Amino acid sequence: MRKVLVTGALLGITAAVAVLLGGLLGQSMQQLGLLTVALGGVLTLARARTWWAAPAGLAIGMVVALIGYGLRALVLPDSAGGRAVAAFLVVVVTAALIASAGGRIPLWSGLVGIVAMLAAYERAYTDAPSAFLTESPSAFTTVLVGTGLGFLVATAADVLLDGAGRGAQVSSPGDGSDAPELVTAHSAGQA
Repeated sequence: MRKVLVTGALLGITAAVAVLLGGLLGQSMQQLGLLTVALGGVLTLARARTWWAAPAGLAIGMVVALIGYGLRALVLPDSAGGRAVAAFLVVVVTAALIASAGGRIPLWSGLVGIVAMLAAYERAYTDAPSAFLTESPSAFTTVLVGTGLGFLVATAADVLLDGAGRGAQVSSPGDGSDAPELVTAHSAGQA
């Protein structure tokens, strides 16, 4: 319970600071600070097999979603059909890229990346699709900065509050699940 409260408080403080410093971190951070910092915390707390797997999935989902917006702006009609094609392609391409990693990257993190880009950019895109090249980089970097802050704070809290008392973390033996198996020093000696 202490770990949950401290991690939550640290993430809350980080989100508040990100919003307050929105002018320095990018104006859209004022609107997206809570979302992005919370997503960064999720990447740490949901625990993938390795420290890099969830952030890699997030990045894949974000990049594919950004490309999807580019397709919408340049090629697809501005209609329900065009948006449906873009939605289908973004999810399928994200899933295919993550599947090509052979189970090392969880699909949920790629879907979180898609959601992050939608939350950060959909309104701006809807207001001005022709401003894709000038507006989308700002949304992309805002999500990266905010999720990075949340990821770092949640990781630091995890290491400081729980890391020393926990055994080494190892991957489950090829069962395809995303949940790691914890091995304590005692059980590792019995192996």
